[in-house]
Amino acid sequence: MSKKPTSYWNYRIVTKLNSYILRDETVFYRTFSIAEVYYKDKQPNSCGTLNVMQDIESFKGLKWANKKIQKAFKKPILDLDNNFKKWKNTH
Repeated sequence: MSKKPTSYWNYRIVTKLNSYILRDETVFYRTFSIAEVYYKDKQPNSCGTLNVMQDIESFKGLKWANKKIQKAFKKPILDLDNNFKKWKNTH
């Protein structure tokens, strides 16, 4: 049985809160992205580019990325505002 290395990456769905000022009031909204998430000792610890399905250099590469991204939809969403913990939808 092969073991997963302690440092690796995969595609994950991530979320974060964003804000803007409208008439002296802060408006918050949540966005979702597909990102490259990097792991150390099997724990997510950073992420790379958000919305990774752009500027892929070949059709074959795009198909490969799409296949890997589909796996992200089967995993919990990671909360970038909460240190990569599983996001809990409170609405």
